[in-house]
Amino acid sequence: MLMEASERFARELANDFAYFRDQLEGYLDDGNDGFAYVFLAVEVAPEVLAAYVASKTGAAVELDWRALLVFLDDWFGRDDPDVDNVIRASFLLQLPYPGQPGSEIVEELPEGLERGLRAVRTGR
Repeated sequence: MLMEASERFARELANDFAYFRDQLEGYLDDGNDGFAYVFLAVEVAPEVLAAYVASKTGAAVELDWRALLVFLDDWFGRDDPDVDNVIRASFLLQLPYPGQPGSEIVEELPEGLERGLRAVRTGR
């Protein structure tokens, strides 16, 4: 059976970032076709934001949030509509707005993700 692009994306994320391996397994066992959306929104986005905030306070951080942003940017730039939608809906739309804690993370986004964020927030 051919693996959907969004599943390939989620599996590669967990493979490249061991931090998320155990969390992903629970979603795979669920048999839910849309698991990549939930996995990214529930597990990945909050952890990236928490790691970003912790790194700015000088705390030790296990997750390499910068590398994960680059990973997401690379996948976002592949023009796969399914994966792009997962990243838009489950990561970019989860990022804080100006004035909210951790909102400065948007200044750290690679170019493709930054354009994607601007598009989802402004409709352009």
